[in-house]
Amino acid sequence: MKKLLTISLVAALMFVLAGCDLLSTIQAIKGFAQDYPVYSQRYTDATQFTVSAVTDLTVTDTNIPEMTSVHSEVYYMIDKNSPFLYAEETLDDVSSTSVYESAGSLYIQYVIEDQIVTPTIPISESTTQSDSNIFNMDDFSVTDVQNENLIGDHSYQFDIYLSQVIDLEKLSGFADKLKLFDEDLSSFDNALANVILTFTDYESVMDIQVSLTDYTITFEDDSYLTVSLTNHTIMTIPTEFVMPDVFGSDYQMVAVDNIELARKVYHANEVIVYPVTAEQNGWIQLYLEAGTYDLMSNQWGLFSSSSVYDSTQTLIPYNSVGMIQFTAPTEGTYYFYLVPTTDCTLDLSFEPVI
Repeated sequence: MKKLLTISLVAALMFVLAGCDLLSTIQAIKGFAQDYPVYSQRYTDATQFTVSAVTDLTVTDTNIPEMTSVHSEVYYMIDKNSPFLYAEETLDDVSSTSVYESAGSLYIQYVIEDQIVTPTIPISESTTQSDSNIFNMDDFSVTDVQNENLIGDHSYQFDIYLSQVIDLEKLSGFADKLKLFDEDLSSFDNALANVILTFTDYESVMDIQVSLTDYTITFEDDSYLTVSLTNHTIMTIPTEFVMPDVFGSDYQMVAVDNIELARKVYHANEVIVYPVTAEQNGWIQLYLEAGTYDLMSNQWGLFSSSSVYDSTQTLIPYNSVGMIQFTAPTEGTYYFYLVPTTDCTLDLSFEPVI
């Protein structure tokens, strides 16, 4: 009798547990189907939002000596109506802070160290506003998820194919390493990842945690790779959003030897201050009214040469006076070219001759 009672209690308990799982699945399907379209639309409509992501690709087993684990952290500030994108990026032990600008056919990276900004042409244009969203909102669909569970208030756990939730192409450094062995990353097509997705109404937060454990890829030459991947992405539509202004007075813009990168515009009587490096020639863009200008600096003895050009890059000779002076024939854009011989901090101004 006791045995039968025990069996009955166990059976009853299993029925209750199964019922709870079924109820959780039903609630998850219903809740998730309501939440995700709302938040997805918010980000479609938003003009400004932020994305932060921490990703670890851990190699647990391989016979490929050069394949090692990778750690990546990124933070983006995105303004759809602005040509600028703010990015903080870490790949393994190398970190950088930059503002990227899409200026017509020119794509520029402004590297920020402390308050010093150095313009450069990036090696690739992989960091753009469209590329910055690591969470794959385009391919993600509520109909693709499996094994749904409601695990908290507006928080869901489910399984989905990795490529439908994370875009490996947008994870700094991962795609480059994996492409050495598999050009199109198709080896991850069958990788089923576990996802925890939590929605928070304040600032429309989407908190996405993705994990893939011990997934093995075997290549044609019998080399293999077993990896585990974790990614934690947080997307936010913040109530306050201020894109850093690399052209503003809070930063010093380094002049480099590429006239296209002389993007910061200076005016008469404005003191130009930036750290000069020996033999690092540099272009400075000016906007001046027609007139005569004295070039004032405490560092003239530290430069081998300097020149003024008009907007067509035609040389404007210095005037024959007892100091460095030139005449701008018309109002408009001018360029100043400087060739330093030693490291120093430049202070330079163009003062109108009254």
